[in-house]
Amino acid sequence: MNNKKKILTICLSLLIVLFFCGYDINFDETGILNQTTKLGNTDPATITYNIVNYALLFLGIITVVMIIVAGFIWMFAAGEEEKIKKAQGILKGAILGLVIIMASYGIAQYIFDKLVYITALNEDATQTEESTITVE
Repeated sequence: MNNKKKILTICLSLLIVLFFCGYDINFDETGILNQTTKLGNTDPATITYNIVNYALLFLGIITVVMIIVAGFIWMFAAGEEEKIKKAQGILKGAILGLVIIMASYGIAQYIFDKLVYITALNEDATQTEESTITVE
């Protein structure tokens, strides 16, 4: 079991390193990402928003798969109490995980909506200040 964990850790580390080594993250004078990152002119808040949404989507899919697996274990238990208890434990854990994931999604949506709102207010305030400056 220990070897499996080591191999999984090494594979995930290599995947992360290969993913991030392909990008040269640079910001220009205005704070916008350069085109060299192949991410376009997307601001960091939008990138973070997309990463969080995809991570929660991935976790939600894993949770649904766990619920299905627990259902199959329970169906094929054939009355064996040990297998039924195992299936119930998996099912309870998966449902709890799903509730946590849904709550995380709601919290993330709320935070990012407020972040976009505050950013829009700051941009409007900056534009208003620039338009009221008079040159003598």
